[in-house]
Amino acid sequence: MADSLNLSDIAEELQGVATDGKDHIFEEVYGLGENEADAENGIVAMADYAAELDTPNEVVLTKIYASGALQPGGIKLASGKVFNPVNDSLGVKPRKAKVEHIAMNFLLTQEKLEILKKSYLSSVRKNSIANDVLPFADYIFNAIMSEAKEELRTAYFQGIHNAEGTSHLAIFDGWRKQVLDAIISDEIPSGNVIETAAISSTNAVAEFAKIVADVPTKMLSKVVCLIPRALKTIYENDFLTRYGAASFNTGIKKTFIAGTSIPFLVEPGLDGFTRPIITTRNNFVRLYDSGSSKTDLTIDYDKRERDIAIVMDAQAGCGFADGSHIWTNFTD
Repeated sequence: MADSLNLSDIAEELQGVATDGKDHIFEEVYGLGENEADAENGIVAMADYAAELDTPNEVVLTKIYASGALQPGGIKLASGKVFNPVNDSLGVKPRKAKVEHIAMNFLLTQEKLEILKKSYLSSVRKNSIANDVLPFADYIFNAIMSEAKEELRTAYFQGIHNAEGTSHLAIFDGWRKQVLDAIISDEIPSGNVIETAAISSTNAVAEFAKIVADVPTKMLSKVVCLIPRALKTIYENDFLTRYGAASFNTGIKKTFIAGTSIPFLVEPGLDGFTRPIITTRNNFVRLYDSGSSKTDLTIDYDKRERDIAIVMDAQAGCGFADGSHIWTNFTD
């Protein structure tokens, strides 16, 4: 690629990527998979614990449940009937979730493009980038996709919907807000919100044990503990003080709640949150729209102003299916 900057050529190159690679670009933005995992620090792909739905609309996250499934059989009632269903023995708990519109607007002025190209060419000359493998347009889109993915993962937890907002945290209500709202509305039963002392590096092991004690035994192999990194560090420090870094444990790198097979999963979007969230795998559901008419990517080259706009429209959201499958704590 020549060192000179030709905006028309760059716009054409960007349009080519947008036209031929639109599906790939959105798959990359939405695909919070193995590339976003960091096993060393307990961060996993979101698909390891959250269900994923590709949808352009609202969905019903229905949870079916059965109670009173078994009873003595073979005996006729006074009515002469043997079939004796218990009232409400089979029911559903419908919860709705929907995608919200997301705008991604980028303006590349001539000045910005000159800086970007110089950086790109410098990397090419140092052989850290092969321009036949990563052309300049892909170099630009890769930077956009990387930031969009990071912000989307954070929004799934920290988002508070505000249609007038300008931040990625305003695009939809994330799981943190939904969990707190569900505690107030009793969608998460009060018995699942366990009173503990304020968790510290001297009591974390004991306070976590209080929460786990209220998780039904039959659920222990089905749940995970979503946790902010700072709270996991507090737990590890308490564990280290209590048990030391003996060869039969993992010292300060605890990957499970002590005495259980419940894994700690660190989520960047939980930074600043003071509660652990224990929930069944796939109870949390993240939504995205990869293929409808509401998902679009356009390149707009303005010759008079000498700038290029990248205009993207997407949809995403999240929810959870069953509040009774969420356990957390509260402190006075």
